[in-house]
Amino acid sequence: MSIINKLGVAAIALPVAVGGLTLTATSSKAASVNEYFGIDYVNEFVLGTYKDDSTADSAENNPEIYAKGEVHFKGQVKTDSGLTIGGEIEFTAESDATNNIDEIYAYVSGDFGRLEVGDQDGAADKLDWSVPKVGFGQVDGDYNNFAGNDSTVNLGESSDDTKITYYLPKFGNLALGISWAPLDDEGSTAEITSGEETDQIEVGAKYSMGDITLNGAYYQATDNDAGAEDHSTWSVGFTYSFGDFKVGAGHANNGASGQTDANADVNGTTLGATYSDGAMAYGFSVNQTENSAATGQDQDTISFGAEYTFEPVVNDSTPVTAVVAADLTMFDRAASTNGATAGDDGWVAILYTSIEF
Repeated sequence: MSIINKLGVAAIALPVAVGGLTLTATSSKAASVNEYFGIDYVNEFVLGTYKDDSTADSAENNPEIYAKGEVHFKGQVKTDSGLTIGGEIEFTAESDATNNIDEIYAYVSGDFGRLEVGDQDGAADKLDWSVPKVGFGQVDGDYNNFAGNDSTVNLGESSDDTKITYYLPKFGNLALGISWAPLDDEGSTAEITSGEETDQIEVGAKYSMGDITLNGAYYQATDNDAGAEDHSTWSVGFTYSFGDFKVGAGHANNGASGQTDANADVNGTTLGATYSDGAMAYGFSVNQTENSAATGQDQDTISFGAEYTFEPVVNDSTPVTAVVAADLTMFDRAASTNGATAGDDGWVAILYTSIEF
């Protein structure tokens, strides 16, 4: 899943009813070609600088930049019998991209629930807990592209591998889904090679009661790396909204998934909060990741962020959303379990912009 999808400030998805359950990634800014077909364009720009005590990198404290973008083509119809049928293709625009199709899938929904087929995130990802965040995403953002280790905020899952997903009809305030991806292929090949996972199964659950939302997710798969442990991961979390505030906490446990050390344990606990004041929003989150693998390093991460959202009125509508945001993330890594890698600390400062039509 691209950073755009993870941030939730740019990616779009059709609001589709699942027997009373609505699944949407974000509000859509898609331009309608006709009543059945729409196109959405989004790009983002990231400027970052960092300091990492473990390196003598000459680029430290010097700006580094990158840009990413996506174009989404999507269609949807509702039949006279009450079925909703649709599909979406997402093209990624990056200077170093070799496979420009990010997601391609189709779906049908009705009183029976919703069935999806194709390259799309599964039930564990869609129904999993998400830390409250703004802009670049704080501890859930890709700050580790510059320095530090990735924070374990959510469980490992099958990403955009080709799969079948079924979301049950809504039971009161409970949403349930299950996915199956036979290969770790993302539509590219049917061959099983080292490093791929097979028989990937995801389960996700989301329960809403007023201002409180509870989430749980599970993922398992067979790992085809020699000597590597099979995957078995889970996560739980909650969010509570009151007024302009949102707070949440979650825990993800990836265990020894994919590790050659059966006693390895990779898990993370995250706390987050956001506050909105008109066009301005502020975020704070903290994560503690523990990695007991031989070469693993525990890491504590704290991050602050702010964003400004601009939606100009054009012909009595708001066809474009522009976001300008900033993040400051600080990390402290312990020495590796086997002592071969020394501990260190550092920080990453990010200026982020996105625009969606």
